[in-house]
Amino acid sequence: MTIGPSFSTVPSTASSTLLSQSFAPSFAETDSTPAEFFEPEPTHIEVFSSYGTEEQVTIRGRVLEGSALTTAHTEDSRFANLIRNLNFLASDEVKRVPVKIEFAGTTIQVNTDRDGVFEVALGGFKGLKPGYHEVKVSMVGSDDYLAAEAKGKVVVQRRDDASFGVVSDIDDTIQFSYAANKLKAAKTLILGNEATLRPVPGMAALYQALDMASDGAQDGDVAYLSGSPMNYAGRIENFMRAEGFPEGPIQLKNMGFRQGEDNPLSQSAYKLDHLREMFDTYPQKSFFLFGDSGESDPEIYQQIAAEYPTQVQGVFIHNVTESAPTDDRFNGMHVINSGHDAAKILHAQGVLNDAAVEIVRRAQQSAR
Repeated sequence: MTIGPSFSTVPSTASSTLLSQSFAPSFAETDSTPAEFFEPEPTHIEVFSSYGTEEQVTIRGRVLEGSALTTAHTEDSRFANLIRNLNFLASDEVKRVPVKIEFAGTTIQVNTDRDGVFEVALGGFKGLKPGYHEVKVSMVGSDDYLAAEAKGKVVVQRRDDASFGVVSDIDDTIQFSYAANKLKAAKTLILGNEATLRPVPGMAALYQALDMASDGAQDGDVAYLSGSPMNYAGRIENFMRAEGFPEGPIQLKNMGFRQGEDNPLSQSAYKLDHLREMFDTYPQKSFFLFGDSGESDPEIYQQIAAEYPTQVQGVFIHNVTESAPTDDRFNGMHVINSGHDAAKILHAQGVLNDAAVEIVRRAQQSAR
C-alpha cells in the first residue's frame, strides 16, 4: 500500500527550510547470527516526478525490496504479465530506513514511513530556475539493504507564472484502460504490460504541442493526475516514455484506509484535493483539463471550474462511453475522440498554430 507524509529529516544546509516532518525511529531487526553471515537485501528506490515553485518543492518516493522494474515486451506471455503485475500489487516496502536526498545543492536525510514512502517539502530556496531539476536519492546507514542511487525530476515553475498548463487523467484519457468495463479493465491491468497498452490516438503529440505552446519550451507544463495506485508508477512512466508523452509531475493514489492514505473507494475527493493544491500553488496560471467519460472526470472538472472559474481555460473529455456530446454532464466541455479533435478546437481558440495541428494530425494518422 502507500502513505501519507510521515518522515524524519535532518537538513544539511541552513538555507533550506524543512516544511513538513514527523519523526519515526529507524531500526533493523537483529538475531544471534554473526553479521558477517548476512547478505544485504536487494532493494530499489523509486523517485516520483513532482513539482514546486522557485522557493519551495515537494520530493517524494518509496523504497521497495527486490530489483527495479525490468523491461516489458509485447510478446511477453499473459502468465508472465500476471506474475509481474501481482508482484507490483504485493510489493514489499522497506519501512523506517534512512535515505539521503540531494536537491539543488541541499542534502537532507529522511526516514521512510510504515509503507516505505518518503515525502518532504523543502522551502527557503532563492529563485530556482523554471524547468526540470534533478533529485538524487540513496540509502544510508543500513547494512541490511542494498540499493543503487535513484534519480528523479522536479518541475519548477514560478508562483506568478501566468502561462497555461495542462492537467491530464491517465486511464482512458491517454491510454485505453476500459474502466467502464470492469472485466476488460481487470484483464488489461493484470494480464497486460506497458508495451501492450494502447495509447489514445494523437494525445502524445497534442501534449507535446501544448507544452511548447504554453511558454515556448518543453519544461513540464503537462501534469498527470490519476487514481491508479502508485504501485504502477514504473509501468505508467515506461508507457508514457515509449509513446512520447512529455515529462511532467505524476500524482498516483496512495491506496489505503489509514489516515494520510487515499481511500480506494473515493475518486472525486482525491482528485479535487490535488487539483486545488496545484491551482493554489500557481494562482496566476490557467489550465486545460483532460479526462474521460468513463467515470467521474466530467463531474470533478465541473466542480473545480466552479471553484476556480478564472483558472480553468477549457475542459476536454475523451468519449469512451459513446455518450451524446449534448449530455448535461458535458455542459461547457469539449467532447473528443482523439488528440486531433482537441487540436482543431485549440487551433480555433488561437492556442495552437497551423503547424502544431498538422503535427498532431500526422502523428495520429501514422499510429493507425
